[in-house]
Amino acid sequence: MASFGDYLNQFKAAKNLVDDKALAAYLGKSKQYVSLIRHRGQATNELCIEIADAIGVEAGVVLVARNALKEDGPVGDAWKALLGKVAGVGLLIGASLIYSEGPEEYNAKSLIPLFFITGSIAIALAISALQVFFQPYRQ
Repeated sequence: MASFGDYLNQFKAAKNLVDDKALAAYLGKSKQYVSLIRHRGQATNELCIEIADAIGVEAGVVLVARNALKEDGPVGDAWKALLGKVAGVGLLIGASLIYSEGPEEYNAKSLIPLFFITGSIAIALAISALQVFFQPYRQ
């Protein structure tokens, strides 16, 4: 499971930025701002999406990683649990693609396991997200 800091480091590598000072210059911000991003998850949604695009991952994964870093206590724990589930989705999809037939052989029958897996995961993630957001209302 990659952390937000891992994604930030991948972003720096993708942009050929050698350190956080270079990242700050790229963003047009101070080095202190980069420190807040790295250690407290203070990145904007737009920056998270830019990071995701640059490193080739889904924007939602980077946003969840940022929120897992940003929040403390039970809410932070819930975001971290969700991040683990999101990371598991990628592994399952990748595994299902590896074990499916080649591109010239794709047909509805060979894609059924992939759709079943991704549909099940989407439902599990939706339930987890709802639990995160409704946690403060539980008594």
